[in-house]
Amino acid sequence: MIRVHVICEGQTEEMFVKELLVPYFQALSIQLVPALVGKPGHKGGNFKFERLRADVQNRLLGDATAYCTSFFDFYGLPESFPGKGSGPERHP
Repeated sequence: MIRVHVICEGQTEEMFVKELLVPYFQALSIQLVPALVGKPGHKGGNFKFERLRADVQNRLLGDATAYCTSFFDFYGLPESFPGKGSGPERHP
């Protein structure tokens, strides 16, 4: 079975993955493993790239046969987040 760690911005995203995506992907033999970004007990939201990078590194180094992805709100990312400025143009 393929295993994919899903690093979620907050509890809402984590619940979405658990309740809606996990059952669908389970049927395709893909195990989604959702977790909040940052340290245990963190509520999520308003995070920096360094926290996400540390989580991705820890998950991939601790589970070398798995994949890793993220699930967070693009609009709420700080402008300094890598790739934020290369997205589609925003019109007020």
